[in-house]
Amino acid sequence: MRIYLSLPSYRGEGFKTWAARIAMNLAIDCRRRNTRKEALLQRAGQEALSQGEAAAQTWSKAAASAERQGAKGPAEAAAGHAPPAEIVALRRDRIRRVRAMVSTLPEGYRRVVRSYFLEERPHKEIAELEQLQVKSVESKLYRARQWMRKHWKEEDLE
Repeated sequence: MRIYLSLPSYRGEGFKTWAARIAMNLAIDCRRRNTRKEALLQRAGQEALSQGEAAAQTWSKAAASAERQGAKGPAEAAAGHAPPAEIVALRRDRIRRVRAMVSTLPEGYRRVVRSYFLEERPHKEIAELEQLQVKSVESKLYRARQWMRKHWKEEDLE
């Protein structure tokens, strides 16, 4: 599809090379996008885990001890894989703070950031919703990240 849409820019020389370059650029873009998403998810996961690490360790020890002793309580929760209430509360609080901070973004970035990061929509779907080109969505996300780096402090998210 990308090759077809790019035909007006084709200069009439080396079609295979030109088409291969389009495919290569698309693959590079895809890889970069996936790498960025993974990095953001890992960072958010590490921060949530570090905040709830002490609570989780305490919970795990209590569950193991209760299980060895045959007691009911934390061991039942461990068997059901239910996270400790402290971790759930920390995650909810963090999500609430992130949503509040997203609402401070300039309007042009806010909808795109909310759609991409919080609603996990692909660039193409956001472009259709916002009646923009896909490249415009990518540009807005890039500029929004730059704005966030400049205006937000990491302590605000902890």
